[in-house]
Amino acid sequence: MVAAGAPAVSEARDAILARIKAAVGELHDAHPMTPPPPPGPQDEGVPADLLTARLKEYGVEVARCGEADLPALIQSRLEARGSSRVAVPPGLPEAWRPAGAIVDDGLSAAMLDGLHAAITGCTVAAAANGAIMLNAAADQGRRALTLLVDHHLCIVREEQIVTTVADAMQRLLPHPGHHAPVTIFAGPSATSDIELNRVAGVHGPRKLDVLIVS
Repeated sequence: MVAAGAPAVSEARDAILARIKAAVGELHDAHPMTPPPPPGPQDEGVPADLLTARLKEYGVEVARCGEADLPALIQSRLEARGSSRVAVPPGLPEAWRPAGAIVDDGLSAAMLDGLHAAITGCTVAAAANGAIMLNAAADQGRRALTLLVDHHLCIVREEQIVTTVADAMQRLLPHPGHHAPVTIFAGPSATSDIELNRVAGVHGPRKLDVLIVS
């Protein structure tokens, strides 16, 4: 029975392939793709302005300050969010740590879930789409630190801001021997259920503050 039906199957397959070729054309008729141009030079000062605008579009609280004003601004943002129980990664600079901050040296998931906020640095930020990238460096900590708390306060130095995602990847990838997961975000965590009701905080912090330091 299989042998008797084989020609019909073969003919049907040939007919389908012929229709596909007729629809898409032969490969030699395709136009060659032109690679995108390499990222152009960045205009000094522009990436920080663009990043600020993008993040605000996504509902992020953004503030900019100098190094000397950063500790006071951190405290101000924590108080505004009602975040009193705060965790920090082991490598966060002492000046960025509020009084009473808990160092995440392996806190359990339950302990992290019971905290209000986490303060971290970042590796790089892409201004074009607002993406901020963490690679688990000493001032950023492990991924769980910024996923289980309700409020993430991320500090971005102005020199860490680049224009495009391609630029960001150039900074993110050249770390030989570094195999930690990369976290990328551009706003507070949010999703929609099947009825399109927006729900915040399902996959990460509901509240995100970004402080850009010049």
